[in-house]
Amino acid sequence: MVPLCVAAACTVPAGTWTTRQLPESVLLLVMGGLVTTAVLLVMRGARVPALHGTRGAVAAGAVGGFMNSAAGVGGPPVSLYALNAGWTIREFVPNAQFYGVVVNVFSVAANGVPRLGSGRWGAVVAAMVVGGVIGKWLAGRTPEKRARLLVLSLALAGGVTTAGKGVWGL
Repeated sequence: MVPLCVAAACTVPAGTWTTRQLPESVLLLVMGGLVTTAVLLVMRGARVPALHGTRGAVAAGAVGGFMNSAAGVGGPPVSLYALNAGWTIREFVPNAQFYGVVVNVFSVAANGVPRLGSGRWGAVVAAMVVGGVIGKWLAGRTPEKRARLLVLSLALAGGVTTAGKGVWGL
């Protein structure tokens, strides 16, 4: 986890800078394309020799940190690394949660706290609580393979939708 998190922390400023330089439609197209590509690779069970060991962790962490600070989507590169490292779901979940917290702290430090009204913050907190409760309830009832397919399908839909918004806005 150390190489993943350190590499991500190093690329967060580049993602923040990129966000401020690119037009929104281009950023959406690029990030949607990256997410879609990474998710499709994970869904196909792609083995990428470069994503093994410390070098692979650094590469995945760097891309994930950049994508997280630029568009809030740093998970797919880490998922691709985990697949190539042979992590089980029991290894992946706590490590991905830890990575997500660390990278989001750096991203918020670089980008600032989102400016949302109290109603929106309330909705965000409520959605997180409801999502956590539903996730906990489903965790013991959903076979790992089906849960994995659902998560990847949602990520793929998000990537395609984001890229589509970028194309639409060009």
